[in-house]
Amino acid sequence: MKKLISILIATFIFSLAGFSPQGAADCGGKNCPLKMHGRGEGHEKEKYACPIVDKLMRKGHFYLENQEALGLSEEQVAQIKQIKLEAKKDYIRQMGEFQIARLEMGYQLSQTNPDTKGVNDLIDQQAASMAQGAKASVAELLKLKSVLTEEQRVKAKELLDSDRDR
Repeated sequence: MKKLISILIATFIFSLAGFSPQGAADCGGKNCPLKMHGRGEGHEKEKYACPIVDKLMRKGHFYLENQEALGLSEEQVAQIKQIKLEAKKDYIRQMGEFQIARLEMGYQLSQTNPDTKGVNDLIDQQAASMAQGAKASVAELLKLKSVLTEEQRVKAKELLDSDRDR
């Protein structure tokens, strides 16, 4: 009974994280764990499973797309591109870790007598990894926002509001 409860808890936690049993095999489809279904590298339609990373990438793309209207310097453009690059690399690493953990969890749970402590340890590791990743993503988002001056942030908000009104 204890093993069944552990298995159900593990399944529930991984389902909350957006993992599906066919996720790894269905890469590029509806259940793709990377959720990048845009029209190419760096395109504004690219989606990320992490909402913080998704916001960072959309905001960075918006800033670069409107660099002239915002009056961005070459240094600011380079900083924005670098922040986006580092955030994307971190995201790819984290999603790789999630996929590996998912494989390990599946393997552990497929055993005749799964090791409850081992499965629980995997869950704890993934929960800690998710928290660390979220904190790092928030730090990158704040770093991106700090690249712009106050005047540029106001102008960006005006541009964004005018785009939404159309």
